[in-house]
Amino acid sequence: MNHICYSCGCPMIDEAYYQQHTAEFASKPKFTHDEHIIHNALHGRLTSSRILCKDCGSTFGHEADGAFVSLFTPITARLKDMLLPKQHGKNTSNTLQGVLYEGGDPNRERRVVIKDNVVTPKEPFHSFDAATNLVTIYASAARAKHYKNIVIKELQANNLNPDEVVFKFVEEVQDMGVLGVFFTEGTEKFNERLRLGFNKIALGFAMYAGVPRTQVPRVLQLDAHGKGQLVDSQNLIPFYPIGALDRLVENFRPRLEGNYPSHTLILFSQPREKGGQALFCYVDLFSTFQYYVLLNEDYHGEPIYKSYHQATTKSVPSHVDLLKVRHKLWNVVAEQFEVDTTKFTGGDMDAYRAFIQRGIDTYSFNPQLNLPLETKTMFERVMPLLVERLPGENGEPDSSVLEFLQANHPAQYVALLTELHFYLAYNDETRYQRFRSSFIKVEENGNQEVMSYPSECQRPPMEIRHFQEYGHLKFGQLNDLINEAQELASLQQDRQQLAGASKIASPPE
Repeated sequence: MNHICYSCGCPMIDEAYYQQHTAEFASKPKFTHDEHIIHNALHGRLTSSRILCKDCGSTFGHEADGAFVSLFTPITARLKDMLLPKQHGKNTSNTLQGVLYEGGDPNRERRVVIKDNVVTPKEPFHSFDAATNLVTIYASAARAKHYKNIVIKELQANNLNPDEVVFKFVEEVQDMGVLGVFFTEGTEKFNERLRLGFNKIALGFAMYAGVPRTQVPRVLQLDAHGKGQLVDSQNLIPFYPIGALDRLVENFRPRLEGNYPSHTLILFSQPREKGGQALFCYVDLFSTFQYYVLLNEDYHGEPIYKSYHQATTKSVPSHVDLLKVRHKLWNVVAEQFEVDTTKFTGGDMDAYRAFIQRGIDTYSFNPQLNLPLETKTMFERVMPLLVERLPGENGEPDSSVLEFLQANHPAQYVALLTELHFYLAYNDETRYQRFRSSFIKVEENGNQEVMSYPSECQRPPMEIRHFQEYGHLKFGQLNDLINEAQELASLQQDRQQLAGASKIASPPE
């Protein structure tokens, strides 16, 4: 089957086939090539060899790609030690600009530079403790020596003897306060670059799903010769968790999602209020950047649904020797290493152990995930969360989440339980096609209605402030992950240094 390049509109064939059958062709055809649908620079793993030809793959949206992925450098640079390896190219070291709020005080802000997750002040500064004659200089190693000379002159100007002062140098300053990294500040044409990047991801996924190139006019403009151009048609709709279940999930997503942060794509058609269908693609990058891309408000095609979901971080469990594990825990270990125990053909306990051990020994982490299964797991984890006791005004445990909603927001309480029942009461994966395409709204009088997410995210009472507040929440979650990872890495480094020092200190036997 010949596939069509969505850019030039030409049929494509495999280059190896052409090399072996050159005589069959009157002219040189277009060749297939592997195209990342979620950018390789964003650690995306979904590729297709049937959407762009080799020639167009190196030119179509190339400028937009570079401009788009550079927006995420504040995220990918700080997460680089956790993220999956790229499929090609190397991880580069980037220098980021940020601000440190000393002691968490927003009025005490200091500009900083972040490189290789080391936070140093952009401009050196110092403190002086007169009681101990200690001067602490905060500066990068490259600037510390020069700045010390400035401090010495300042001490002399204040009739202090520099020879009686102890100097201490500190390069890493993150522990002094709360770190913020600039995501939009100083970025030229930020919104346009963001829209084009999301549009290209959605376009590639729609083509991957088999949607005709003529059915995505909001992202692909075809000229008179059939050549396509990536366009920004103001068609990006920010997501906000209006539904009661989604709101709870997103507020606790790092805790509920087993592979946080992840990438998600959902292509779906949806009936319009005035008849016909619209075509959307929901794009969720790093469980943080969440948008609907309108592909066509007048879609003429069969109803469609297709999803893709992947982990972005390394998640390889440590190797396990089952000889050292109690047999009651073998199935737990098997599940951790994704060993399908239903394929065990029978035998004694030794044979069963050997079967699982083979699965452990040959395990290879696959970042592609099953979206319905992962969503179901998230929703199941909501249940114990609902009965946790919330802290009251005095800080002591008060009502649970469920009791709070029942007493203060009865409509949300009903909507939450209704949606959980819809997803979890039946073993039916097709029910998860509602995820992020629609939600249940419950009126005060008890009436229920299934609402379109893309539509409701554009209507009152939604305002800019809602999306801004939600954006702060999502950035905060991702920043907490980064900080926790850095604290863990620092702790492990300290332990290694202590272990090394202990070995040096121990006398030979």
